[in-house]
Amino acid sequence: MPERTNMKSKPCNWTTTRKTLDTILKSSRLWSFLGPTMLFTLFGWNLLFHTNHMGYDPAPSPDSRLETVAPMVDFNMAPTAMSFTAANGPFEDLGYLFQTADFNYMDDEGDPFTYLTVTALPVAGVLYVDANNNETYDAGEEVSINDQVSKVDLDARNLQYVQFGAENTGFSFTVNDGNSDSDTYTATLNVLPIPTVTLSVNPANLAESQATYVELTATLSNVYALTVEVDLSFSGTATLNEDFVPFDHSIPITSDGSSTSSSTFLINLDDEIFEGNETVTIDIEKVTNGVEDGTQQATYTITDDDAPPTVTLTQSQTEITDESGGQVYVTAELSTVAGVAVEVPLSFSGSATGGGTDYSITASTITIPAGSTKDSIRITSIFDGIEEGTETIIVDMGSPTNATEDGVQQISFDIIDEDAVPEIHVEDADGTAIPDGDDSPSVAKGTDFGDVNTDGGSVSRTYTIKNTGFAD
Repeated sequence: MPERTNMKSKPCNWTTTRKTLDTILKSSRLWSFLGPTMLFTLFGWNLLFHTNHMGYDPAPSPDSRLETVAPMVDFNMAPTAMSFTAANGPFEDLGYLFQTADFNYMDDEGDPFTYLTVTALPVAGVLYVDANNNETYDAGEEVSINDQVSKVDLDARNLQYVQFGAENTGFSFTVNDGNSDSDTYTATLNVLPIPTVTLSVNPANLAESQATYVELTATLSNVYALTVEVDLSFSGTATLNEDFVPFDHSIPITSDGSSTSSSTFLINLDDEIFEGNETVTIDIEKVTNGVEDGTQQATYTITDDDAPPTVTLTQSQTEITDESGGQVYVTAELSTVAGVAVEVPLSFSGSATGGGTDYSITASTITIPAGSTKDSIRITSIFDGIEEGTETIIVDMGSPTNATEDGVQQISFDIIDEDAVPEIHVEDADGTAIPDGDDSPSVAKGTDFGDVNTDGGSVSRTYTIKNTGFAD
């Protein structure tokens, strides 16, 4: 039983037998009898009796009644409360409103709660009484040590606290029943910070034709008293509203005191065009009533399930007759349009020498833009002034990107040589030219060898063959 202190007078009408009073006095072990006033302690109660006797005589019969019919019992029981930890807050930067029930006031005598006294202040933040009822801390409203807060203010939830930070703290208090203060209790304030937000996606990839909802989830580091709004942006190789569509561009996380996450969804939009795998990059664009946890980014992949197109090679002609700048076009053509660019690598071989010797090329790869079915490169012959005869260029296809080669693709064409055949003539030892086509032997021309016995004689002549230019 709690100790009774801080006595007050409370009248009561109580008549008892001398035997009962004798039992009480013997049980108390601590009593005094001062004429008509008797003071003793029983079970921690301080009891004060007034009688019309001037003394106590244990001799009379224990069954005799006391002559008093209206004794007085004088005492008061101090109220009690309970230490507590504030629930659902406080939250950083937001006011926290206490209510009367938080302090768990109790009084065994039923005395009403009058006020509480703040005996120690929080080490961080401000404890204040909202005098103008605007639920905002204003200068001059702060509570000081030993300030009293009335039950009227507690009932109106005017005792409030705010901290522009997130340091755990608390304050001490007593409660009063109009006569006595209670023991000291503690209110613990575990301040919840402004939440940070993370972002996730599930699943990370789906086939383009799957009409399954893809969940985008924003998660808070802790609950908060305000709704946290997370705005999203979308980028990547996939096209918004063509390859996918989100249900919403923002995720609200409600302030119900228990929610720490919420989601929105996106869904694939199927098509029949090969596009390859495409990505959707989801970023946090803005957070209201919260803070992005670093840089949050989630990536979702749309796996293409359409077959890639096939590609073939064609040529604009089979030969270049103008060695001096003649041209031929090599074209790569798709079997069907693709939603991505297709690259077709080419290799060159044959008797003609590339790299600017016999011919030049505009590119070694044909790039077909998304949405198109073909594109070309140009090959240009180069005049070299040397008679070489007809030369051949062979073009082969390598492994295409975003398409497949239709079988084995190879084309070839000729460069027709237009250089003149060189003109030559023959000179004798004296440098005398022998005319072309001259079939009449002549000593002067060095073509008459005279009479020679072929059995034993010999005649020697020296001739020089020279290139004198080009034939017409």
